[in-house]
Amino acid sequence: MTITNVNWYSAGLQVVISGSGFGNRAPYAGNADFIEVHNNSSGLDAGHTGDFYGLNVISWTDTQIIFFYNNFSAVISCRVIQSR
Repeated sequence: MTITNVNWYSAGLQVVISGSGFGNRAPYAGNADFIEVHNNSSGLDAGHTGDFYGLNVISWTDTQIIFFYNNFSAVISCRVIQSR
């Protein structure tokens, strides 16, 4: 699994993660065991099981994940966790 690019569109509060090997998942809202997003500015984590904030994932394909989230600054890092 490889992340090649993360784009944050502040006007739409949308994040697009591009890469390969993500697998395919149904859209969902909340937290999951297979993704974690970190705000480098505030130290906030979101989207992973146990995090206070969830994500609104609108699309998840093997090459791209798109979600909305409104508690981010401009600097984020993302980790997609390979499910077993």
